[in-house]
Amino acid sequence: MVPFKYCKDLIDDDLDRLYSSAVFHTEFPEFSEPEIKVRPVEDMVLLMKAMSINRVRRFPYPTHPGDPQLRSAETLLLNLGALEIPQGLRNKVDSTRITSLGKTMAHLPLSPRFARMLAISFSHSVLEYVITLVAALSVKVTNYQQIN
Repeated sequence: MVPFKYCKDLIDDDLDRLYSSAVFHTEFPEFSEPEIKVRPVEDMVLLMKAMSINRVRRFPYPTHPGDPQLRSAETLLLNLGALEIPQGLRNKVDSTRITSLGKTMAHLPLSPRFARMLAISFSHSVLEYVITLVAALSVKVTNYQQIN
């Protein structure tokens, strides 16, 4: 544990800055974009369904992602087999429930598409190959170099 006096001495010393205060106040936004607006919504919907939050569209979000995004996320999860619509509830809003495949997918720290690939590959005994494929596909390459 560092004594308080030592911390105070560090604070009183000169600080090295990466930018000047003028650049900091003019170039950077005051607040960053909310994470719910930046990340894919289907991850959040799957996790909410796994936590037994069934009314995803009516949930009181601090920043609502929007009904079209929530509908498309539920449609994607239905197509992936992570969610299902119970018999007799075909036309009701928020009537989907999570399947056993969806619960497995929710435990994996991947997007639902990649999580489904891993879950299905285990039952077909090709998990080691699909892990390599998912690892390669899930990396975001930011620098592309042209080959001359």
